[in-house]
Amino acid sequence: MKNSICILLALALAIPLFSQGKLKLKSKYKPDEGLLLKIIPTEFPIFFAGLKNGYLVERADGNGSFRQLNPRPLRPPALGMQPDPNYDLTATEVMALQMWHRRDTIEMAMKDPRGQGRGLKLALGFYQAGSLQSPTDARRSGLVFIDRSAVQGRAYTYRVSLQGRPETAATLQARAVADPMPPLPQMEGEGLENLAKIQWPHLPQRSVYEGYFLEKSSSGKPFAATTSSPILYNPFLVKNKKSGYRPNMVYYRDSLNENSRPYSYRLVGVDIFGDRVTGKQVLKVTGLDLTPPAAPTGFIIEKNKGTGAVNLTWKKAEREADLLGFRIYRSEWPDSGFVMANAKLLGASVLRFSEKMPAPLEGRFYRVAAVDRAGNESFTPSEFVVFKDKTPPAVPRGFEAAIDSNGVVSLRWQPNTEADLRGYLLTASRFEEGEFMPVSQKPLSGTFYTDTLALNIQNRLFYYRLAAVDEMFNTSPFAATLRVALPDTIAPDRPLLQEVVFENGAAKLTWLTGDGEGISSIQIYRRENEKEWQAVASVQNLKASGWVDQKVAAGQIYAYRLRAIDASGNGSAYSNVRSISTRQRAVVPPVSGLRYTAEGSQAIRLEWQAPAAGTASAFLIFRKENDGEAVMINAVEGSSYTDREVRPGNAYAYFVLARAVTGKLSEAGEVLEVKF
Repeated sequence: MKNSICILLALALAIPLFSQGKLKLKSKYKPDEGLLLKIIPTEFPIFFAGLKNGYLVERADGNGSFRQLNPRPLRPPALGMQPDPNYDLTATEVMALQMWHRRDTIEMAMKDPRGQGRGLKLALGFYQAGSLQSPTDARRSGLVFIDRSAVQGRAYTYRVSLQGRPETAATLQARAVADPMPPLPQMEGEGLENLAKIQWPHLPQRSVYEGYFLEKSSSGKPFAATTSSPILYNPFLVKNKKSGYRPNMVYYRDSLNENSRPYSYRLVGVDIFGDRVTGKQVLKVTGLDLTPPAAPTGFIIEKNKGTGAVNLTWKKAEREADLLGFRIYRSEWPDSGFVMANAKLLGASVLRFSEKMPAPLEGRFYRVAAVDRAGNESFTPSEFVVFKDKTPPAVPRGFEAAIDSNGVVSLRWQPNTEADLRGYLLTASRFEEGEFMPVSQKPLSGTFYTDTLALNIQNRLFYYRLAAVDEMFNTSPFAATLRVALPDTIAPDRPLLQEVVFENGAAKLTWLTGDGEGISSIQIYRRENEKEWQAVASVQNLKASGWVDQKVAAGQIYAYRLRAIDASGNGSAYSNVRSISTRQRAVVPPVSGLRYTAEGSQAIRLEWQAPAAGTASAFLIFRKENDGEAVMINAVEGSSYTDREVRPGNAYAYFVLARAVTGKLSEAGEVLEVKF
């Protein structure tokens, strides 16, 4: 089969459309012939009138007048001859005679507007394409005139018209100079099965080549044309955007008798005068064998439960000459994921194959492929074989964990060595005897896992278990449970300072703490009068709930507060404050006449009657808010004080002590209660 994609039909419709005007002229100079003129009718009526009446050719030298060169009108020679059996008609002359004998029918068609369409354009296109088959076809077409009197190097003006119709005249200025033919375009090609696809560029408006012959050679034989007619450019191929054809390209397909044999091609260009130029490029194309051998038949799988092996057998009734052998494929799926089971290709005479199951999965799909020398394959249907695996993998080893201060747990273990290992099942729980839950939906593939635990929980322990899982989801026993202790960042509750009593020259403190908080010590802080707080003791005995401060001085006021510390060093908030006074016997009388005045809603003004002059150097003001303890809020030298740290809606109680120059205090006077 030889198939030119650039069919003559398409070009035949296109050739008349390339020109404007009724006639178009082209020229070429050949020293051995003369100056050649090509007449190109652009309409079928003009073309047919040329066959009937012929063309007149005139020439003007320089600025001179035109003179007729042909004594008889130019027509195809055969139209003016008597039948001669020895005369070898060209293809164009045959077409001209056929149209001449049917001239009455053609003239009737030309009178019908519909007749001047596709059919007549087709006839004109075929005629012009036929004139490209050879120089003789071109010269006998009645469309080529040879001016043998042209002098090389001189310029001329030619005028051509239909006989008797001067209005059809076309002119052309030509010089009798032989121009070299340009190189032919470069070919590209690829081989398919018994087919060569060849293409080359062609610019219709610029190329001097109107058509091409593609010549082929094989096994050192001479080149021969693949077609009897020239291959022409088809501009209509690119109109179909889905075709993949590129514009300004000529496409040709040539059938190949044999695949795997290189064929040589060369291009021959044909100009509008039928002259040929052979290109220098030789393109080699080799056909590809894309037909696979017949698939094996009788495919059977047998399994050996004792050895865990599968035995495959098949038949191959037709042994193709290019059969190379067989490949075995296996997969977990019936239609995809197949990989080769045999490392080397089995010979063409081998019809069996055995292997152990590569992993103890539940089953595998197998299929056999026949392979030829070109690598083509054909397959048997897939067959399934089942093996049950009930053996779990080994217990993972080296399971360990570490936790940092942020609660990030790093778990790691040593890898198992089973070939069918799917992964690892890691579970976790907040209680050793509680329910353990998987940390991931699928088995873990690696040997490392990072978990993050919340630090603000009361239960400070977390537990992990690890097991190995195979492809059949058989699960090993769990490795030893790992216990992870959370870092303690939670402070204990603050203790309650119940009472501070001054007895026998010492301050006695009692307190309460929460149960089960891991308290390791109670820190005791003391403030003397209005000085800074000082840590005075740390009670390590967790069973103790009190402490005695022996280092107190007489005549002072002491305030105490506590702080609980746990085993991780976390400290609680400070406890409530309680105060005592280590008073000696008063040597000054107490104050009297304690009264108050409210100053708006932000302050209470206190006033009192001082004792005898010279007996008191200062007055200590004590205040109790609601049900709280009485604490000293200030010391003044006068007999009045304004308390600006009060809030509406609270109940307050005040009393004032007088202090002598020696530091001794008076007895407490009256207590003033104020509802603010």
